[in-house]
Amino acid sequence: VKKIAVAVCDYAKLKAATGGFSSRLYVRGGNCLGSGGNGNVFFLEIKRHGQHTSQVACKVVHQALTDKGAIVQFKNELVVLTKIMSEAQRQGLENHGIVELKGFAVNGAYPCLLYSFMKNGSLLKAIEGKQDALNVFDWEDRHRAAAQVARALTYLHLGTYGSVI
Repeated sequence: VKKIAVAVCDYAKLKAATGGFSSRLYVRGGNCLGSGGNGNVFFLEIKRHGQHTSQVACKVVHQALTDKGAIVQFKNELVVLTKIMSEAQRQGLENHGIVELKGFAVNGAYPCLLYSFMKNGSLLKAIEGKQDALNVFDWEDRHRAAAQVARALTYLHLGTYGSVI
């Protein structure tokens, strides 16, 4: 299995770049893209290799790294994500419907995962027709999205090193 490059990031730098993980929403000039049951997600621009800037989404997991169960769960998530990405690359499926893991941080109070930033917003907001979604889906778009989600779920269930879901 081909190894993939996932960057180890500094928690303090991530926290500083998001204004202390401020809850001010991205659509209102902040960095917070949203929150869910597992954590909050923030927008970041990271300078790499001099002038090159990468846009990423940083998920800050709610469970602290002092919780041994959270550490095990976080490590398992990293292993599964890197195996999925590695297998997709091996099969030439870079666009397989799974957001690419770019990096992680474990040297702070909470674990963080960095993913490719989806500049067009979330699928859920587009389907729901939320006003802060960058794209609102018509029925043709919804049908296409449903087919792509089905392919991604099939890939996760059948196309990886073992059943993920």
